[in-house]
Amino acid sequence: MHFIEASRDLAALSRFIPAFIESATRQAESPLAARRRALRQQAAINPVRLDFIGNGRIPHAFELWISHLGWLDRIAAGVQFTLDDLTAEEARGLALFRYEREKFWASHSSCPHCQSVNARGASFCGGCGTEFK
Repeated sequence: MHFIEASRDLAALSRFIPAFIESATRQAESPLAARRRALRQQAAINPVRLDFIGNGRIPHAFELWISHLGWLDRIAAGVQFTLDDLTAEEARGLALFRYEREKFWASHSSCPHCQSVNARGASFCGGCGTEFK
């Protein structure tokens, strides 16, 4: 059996970062959006299937590594560090994390009323129902 560290598997990391970002936005959604999602789950014919759609099922090692990259990104705003301060895996991972985050926000926006994240082309907010113009 061949093992690869999560920090060195850039191909898998590039697959899991978008799922991690989606998951994080779902956790930060408005109470109304969470209630609507819960109601959709209750009304679903196969509610277990909804758990798997968009969930991503990120392996724990990648969750930990992506969380570390997010932490590095957050502290970079207040603490100056150079590439010499990071390992090669951290530098590559941080660049990939920032790229995927920018890509996500290029295709999504948050509702001005409830802050729920919606696809940029949405005609109404999935959280509060506000119609976008």
